[in-house]
Amino acid sequence: MMQSDPWRDRKPTEFFRRQYLIPGVVTIGLVGMLMYVRSDRRAIGIMVDRSIDAIESEDRALLSALISESYRDDFGYGRSDVLAIAQDFFDAFDDINVTVESEKIEIDGRHATMDVQFKVVVSYEGQRGYIAGAPQQAETIRLNLAREPPGWQVVRADHPRLHRGRK
Repeated sequence: MMQSDPWRDRKPTEFFRRQYLIPGVVTIGLVGMLMYVRSDRRAIGIMVDRSIDAIESEDRALLSALISESYRDDFGYGRSDVLAIAQDFFDAFDDINVTVESEKIEIDGRHATMDVQFKVVVSYEGQRGYIAGAPQQAETIRLNLAREPPGWQVVRADHPRLHRGRK
């Protein structure tokens, strides 16, 4: 007596559906998740570029759009304090150049942490000098970001070399 082959009696589409459907769905899900993370990384990278542009062009309005209304830091500063300090910074120097040496981004849903190594060179009365970093050494700042309705914004900044607490 001959045993029947269970696969022989099925339609080819059933076989292909079962064999490829689950791996296909998993692959599409993983690619979609990767694209989502990559798009967040890309959006954060664009935010960093816009931040540099805002600082170098001394554009307070653009800088304001990148800092969350809920910004708070260890110094006790809020968004309006940071923008006032930025304006004082813009007023004090003739030319500002920011160089990002490296950035490390960790994304967790609607929040991200970014460690940025950077240098800032300014011009004042014809003199140029570093106010952050040095020729062979960059400063590091940790930015906490949140994806809010207008996009990724800074909600907190920590600079490990600065004293904590407001005097």
